[in-house]
Amino acid sequence: MTISRKPPSAEKKIQEIIEKGGKSSAEAKYESRKITVQLRLAGELLERIDESVERRAVRIPRHTWFLEAIAEKLAREEKES
Repeated sequence: MTISRKPPSAEKKIQEIIEKGGKSSAEAKYESRKITVQLRLAGELLERIDESVERRAVRIPRHTWFLEAIAEKLAREEKES
């Protein structure tokens, strides 16, 4: 009869995972991942945005325009507070 090593116990693996730790769901909520957001706009407003995009010297996607507008708004609000 041959003698073989004892297989690693599941308890040891579980304990390693627990000791490794992690972040709470609140900490990891938006960390470095892109979230899809649905935006509903009135047609007239979207036309105005598209006109603004068309007037730019360098053409950018509408999505980029939205991101720039959001970043500008956040910067303004952070500056005010």
